[in-house]
Amino acid sequence: MLMALAVVALVVCMVLLFAAVVPQYTGVIITRLGKPVRSVGPGLVFLFRPLEQIAETHPLRRRSLNAKLNAETKDEEIILLDLSIEYEPSAVDLIRFLGFTKEQLESAIAERIKALCSIVVREKKDRDEVLDNL
Repeated sequence: MLMALAVVALVVCMVLLFAAVVPQYTGVIITRLGKPVRSVGPGLVFLFRPLEQIAETHPLRRRSLNAKLNAETKDEEIILLDLSIEYEPSAVDLIRFLGFTKEQLESAIAERIKALCSIVVREKKDRDEVLDNL
């Protein structure tokens, strides 16, 4: 009985030592000896504490971005478009975008959408065809 209790206590200590809980709507970047190795989303995460640690946390809530666009048609007529873009960061992709600020990411998203809208207006392409090429 005492041996079983000791084993249970050891397992509980190991879980407490090597586990971390990532809050809801949050992603974290895990580093090993200072180098980013993976990113994970909310839930229970197991770490090898002497070598790995949680370096950064990032919110994963949906964000919106508003932009204005002047698009030119084939007839060289200028059309003013108001865009509202919603995006949601992905926990798996956090590590890929580690070196970029929020402003840089939103600027890149807006420029890509503006370019696609210009193509739609100029060439009068089908919306679904353009969205498939995103």
